[in-house]
Amino acid sequence: MGSDIGFEYMNEDSINHSLKCSICNQPFVHPVSTNCKKKHKFCRHCIEQWLKQNSSCPTCRRNLNSEDLISITEDIVVDVLNELRVKCIRCGKTDLERGDFNNHLKNSCLSAIVSCPAQDIKCSWTGHPNRLSSHLKHCTYQSLRPLIVSLLNENHQLKQHVTQLTSHIKEYQHDTTQLKEQLDQQAKKIEGQSNEITQLKNLWKQNDNQTVSLFTPKKSFHLGGSQVATVVSQSQLANNYSFAM
Repeated sequence: MGSDIGFEYMNEDSINHSLKCSICNQPFVHPVSTNCKKKHKFCRHCIEQWLKQNSSCPTCRRNLNSEDLISITEDIVVDVLNELRVKCIRCGKTDLERGDFNNHLKNSCLSAIVSCPAQDIKCSWTGHPNRLSSHLKHCTYQSLRPLIVSLLNENHQLKQHVTQLTSHIKEYQHDTTQLKEQLDQQAKKIEGQSNEITQLKNLWKQNDNQTVSLFTPKKSFHLGGSQVATVVSQSQLANNYSFAM
């Protein structure tokens, strides 16, 4: 794993095999041991990548998961690993102790590129480590950091407040929509009941009219004496005519 983080080992063949990971075949980086009977050791990154595809120890094939890994913190092991000699791939400097390599990158590697500590508040400066101190003397972002941080925090709080208000508005809109739907349903129900009442009224009127016609007295006719004689005479003529036929 050494080349992945910017260095290569010097005299790698002379490094004790017990200090090497059996997966990457390089000295341990952040070493861990398993709970297997023989406590097999690996680089943490190597074994975690292995366990993403497998569920057993790569050495003895015993069942294994990431929760079974134990960090190796014994001074004797850590010290030996930190004292291994390495070469910086970026600037070519040799005979560096592995434990000091990150310090070399930050402070003395002529080929390393670092960012301004004020990068988190939008300073875009990058450069060699030996120029960082000079930049910081004139960095507007760094000198204004307290004010900028305060403004950024205030802006963040405002965004959170807006998010909360937006959430409340959506809830109110949802409640309003539901209330409108309920009112529409009630209006339709009332309209239906009104129609039923109108129909009942019409039916009641029809029944009432029929009842009145049944109990209304028929008209009587009064005829005078001459009118009666005329009617009787006409009746007799009609009867005589029918006999003659």
